[in-house]
Amino acid sequence: MVDSSLSRFVEDEGGAVATLYALGLFALIAVAGVGYDYARMAGMHTELQNAADQAALAGATQLDEESGACSRAATAAANLLTNETLLGELEGGSLAVTVANETTCDATGLIRFWQDADKTTPATSDANADFIEVIVNGRTADYALTPIIGLFDSGALNAAATAGLSSAVCEVPPLMVCMPSSGLGSIVEGMGIRATSHTSGNSWGPGDFGFLEVGTGSIQDLAKAMAYDEVPYDCARITGNYPETGNAQMLYEAVNTRLDIYPQGNDAPLNTCRSGACPASNHNVKDVVNTHASPSNDNQCRLGSQGWQLPTNRFYPDAIDAADTVFTTKDSDGLIDAMGYSRDLCHYNSYNGGDCNGDGLASGADRFGDGDWPRADYFATYHGGLGSAGVPSAASGWSRYETYLWEQGQLLDSLGAVVTPAGTIPSGNGQRAGRVCSQGAPGPIDRRLLTVAVVTNCNTLSGGSTAVEIGEWYEMFLVEPVVDDSVERANGRGNDEVYLEVVEVAQVGSDGSGGGSQAVRRDVPFLVR
Repeated sequence: MVDSSLSRFVEDEGGAVATLYALGLFALIAVAGVGYDYARMAGMHTELQNAADQAALAGATQLDEESGACSRAATAAANLLTNETLLGELEGGSLAVTVANETTCDATGLIRFWQDADKTTPATSDANADFIEVIVNGRTADYALTPIIGLFDSGALNAAATAGLSSAVCEVPPLMVCMPSSGLGSIVEGMGIRATSHTSGNSWGPGDFGFLEVGTGSIQDLAKAMAYDEVPYDCARITGNYPETGNAQMLYEAVNTRLDIYPQGNDAPLNTCRSGACPASNHNVKDVVNTHASPSNDNQCRLGSQGWQLPTNRFYPDAIDAADTVFTTKDSDGLIDAMGYSRDLCHYNSYNGGDCNGDGLASGADRFGDGDWPRADYFATYHGGLGSAGVPSAASGWSRYETYLWEQGQLLDSLGAVVTPAGTIPSGNGQRAGRVCSQGAPGPIDRRLLTVAVVTNCNTLSGGSTAVEIGEWYEMFLVEPVVDDSVERANGRGNDEVYLEVVEVAQVGSDGSGGGSQAVRRDVPFLVR
């Protein structure tokens, strides 16, 4: 018979777990060590990535396409980086994450420059360096517990980030024109432009472009941006913006508010315009008249029989004559009750069939004029004619905008002195130079100046689905109101024709002080990856 104590010993399982734990302790420590050290490695990689992101964003702020952009961007990325890593080994006692500076505009080294966000085309100059890629110097994470399985450190870890600069122009009316085939350089001061037109043969391209999307892309939002003194929407992106198609008549009513003409009715958002939301320009000489002594209601301030209307005897030019000069009048019968600054003569089909580019084709569809406007008729109507007392001899070559400034005593000579104006525009026959309908207080911005985008890729646009590429912003002068005139519809005038005159390239500053109108530029760096 087996001894009972021996039997109990054999059957006793106490201590078996401790044995198994001792046998598995090595594996448990290895697993715990890997988890702990992986977390440290991941944490250090996050620290490195944050540093790379900050360096790339700092560098991107300098990518303005101006001389020295790459050098400034690389210096900003390398020198403004202040990130530290607390999980990597010390290098000479320093915790700082560093970047090896490289200022050349190329895609080599640890600071690289690219022309595109996909990093397929290396930059070759400051002008085409649109993106910066920054790779931070590698760091090593020493393992604490993992060495038990033979691994002592993470090896060199690094991180990279790519960033670019997104630019936007804020508080501008969202008008666009397409670049002429001869390039941006052919857009010159004084040139007249038919900015919008949807009559047959006169559209910029598929979709009748003329406006850029703002807000939600609705017509109501676009009308606010065109008419309101305070534009209530986000800035218009210099890149990545889209054209607005299917433009409604409300948009042209919005343009007219800048010339003291307001729509009648309760349709939002223009129903509050006259009371202050949409102040008119201070100087509103135009080719429509208002015979009410003091227009006092919406009906008397609208376009129509009870408000603003074209005069009986309006400017209507004869066919072009070889003897025509800037000193000769062009009106067909010499009778003009009132006239505005007027579009370019070549934009009147009665003058030369609408042939503005000299190709001999009387298409009536040329969008860019030649800057020749009927100065002699205008000065004869209001100032006694060119060469009269009080009219400077230089007036024979003035643009409409220069004439506009002169009449307000704002035109300066080469020495900075005011060119003495001729005085108030006569108000006979219903012409009104001042504000008679607008109840809003005028601000510092000239409401007859518009900052207009010139789009360079119109030939690739198809409806509103393709983003526009804006080559430049120009200050342009609003020449005349949009009037639905059945008589002159065949003479280059309809209810969707906006005529402008080029003033200058918009000097878009960070506070708007550089531009003649409301342009404010904002540049924001952004991470690509």
